[in-house]
Amino acid sequence: MLRSSRLRSTLLGRNGQYSCIRRNARSSEREFSGPARIVGSAGTGKTVVALHRASHHLRRSPDGRVLLATFSEPLANALRGKLGLLAGADRHLLDRVAVTSFRGIAEELHQLAFAKKAHLASREIIRSLVEKAREAAGIDDVSSQFMLSEWFNVVDAWQVPTSTSTHNVPPVWDVGLVSAHGSANDCRPCTKGCDDRCTSAE
Repeated sequence: MLRSSRLRSTLLGRNGQYSCIRRNARSSEREFSGPARIVGSAGTGKTVVALHRASHHLRRSPDGRVLLATFSEPLANALRGKLGLLAGADRHLLDRVAVTSFRGIAEELHQLAFAKKAHLASREIIRSLVEKAREAAGIDDVSSQFMLSEWFNVVDAWQVPTSTSTHNVPPVWDVGLVSAHGSANDCRPCTKGCDDRCTSAE
């Protein structure tokens, strides 16, 4: 039984206020000499730190602007709401932050560069083309889902031009120093040879 109403509301995420847990704010206010990377498994607080970091920067730099990018537009919408909670009465801070998906950023940059809207192939079209290529190549020992995953995460993501160019793609464990025990609240200089900072279980 939860005796504390404050603890109860925090654990249940009432009104999204779990995003304002102060222990996560400490990491967001640390000073770094360059880029910083927060790495950890699901639920360790990476997104919360990013929200607090954005809010801290907006308050510390009156003329500063923040771009908060994420993988999907639904998540971007959720983050906008949580930033509103952090802003509180200082709603004017939100005028200096852009929250969008990576696709939204790409579309906006394309529009600025070429003065026309980008027309991207849908996932369904790409799935159909990958399946046709798989059939044409006579590949029947792997699933269509695996081929589609390889397209999005390797071929397209790393711009692999030919089947013999995959040696240029770094192994997944080098792409992100992900630790099953890492915490977003433990940020320190990387010991793996990176140029930025990360968390990693030794």
